[in-house]
Amino acid sequence: PPVQEENALLPCIQVAGQLCPQKKTERAEIPLPKFLPEIHDAHLREGAAVHIIDLQPGDWFVGDVGDRETLEREYIIPLYRDLPASHWAYYELLEASVDHTQAEGDGEHWTQTRGSAASYGEGPVLVGTDLYYVSADGRAVTDETVGNLYFGPDGRYTSGDAEIDYYAKEILQAVTTPEMTQLEKLRAGFNYVRDNYTYLRRNYYSVGYTDWVMEEARTMYTTGRGNCYCYAGAFYYVARQLGYDARIISGTTGYNRAPHGWVEIEFDGVTYIFDTELEMAYRKKGVYYYDFFMMPYWSVPWPYNK
Repeated sequence: PPVQEENALLPCIQVAGQLCPQKKTERAEIPLPKFLPEIHDAHLREGAAVHIIDLQPGDWFVGDVGDRETLEREYIIPLYRDLPASHWAYYELLEASVDHTQAEGDGEHWTQTRGSAASYGEGPVLVGTDLYYVSADGRAVTDETVGNLYFGPDGRYTSGDAEIDYYAKEILQAVTTPEMTQLEKLRAGFNYVRDNYTYLRRNYYSVGYTDWVMEEARTMYTTGRGNCYCYAGAFYYVARQLGYDARIISGTTGYNRAPHGWVEIEFDGVTYIFDTELEMAYRKKGVYYYDFFMMPYWSVPWPYNK
């Protein structure tokens, strides 16, 4: 699949910087800044570079915007992290940087493209901290629920609450790198929730009741303190932001059946426990041999009941 680059068009800009003086000399009567508003101190940004390089023969300073219908359909998942669709030169930039086969006839009708949603294959796609999903037919889903994850009109996953999404993304931005595998990112998110919040006795909930998850997660994100339900909620949204169909659990733990909240995620038909709060509690006591990250039910040190 294509790799989203932070500085996607730097080579294009460098070439444009070399070409610009020649063009300016040839058409000296047309001041470049008037037509290329992103020129600043003789340095070209992406949009300006494309307007210089991607010109129709004999049609100076009129950029080629490509097959808009294909671009809008195939590039819901952004090709470049630093190029939002709202950028004034968005279509010109894609036209100049995407390899494509053009159908015969008037106008542009692309028949093949590089870096489109279909090039990823079916499944979740993480771009930075934004999550998308490619369906079996090669399209990025929009305004649709896959499993229990909702992908909005712009193709991005959302919990339905912008504040919750913001905090989950902030955590992932702080602790993950593009080189990490998805599971490594999940572990990093787990460790962050385990290590960066403080326990505070709060509400307890009955077995099976889970409507508390968003507000308890918000409490943890905004105050930095909370109980097992807050720890579970905070990790739950981080896991979902990574594309895991996590489930929040309200049950009991231990032989005395103490009320408790945790997260479940299924891998290859096996359901695993993720319990950030209990691992935090034992580490605070200097006990490090319990690993509550991806722990199967059959290996728990005491009963988990749900």
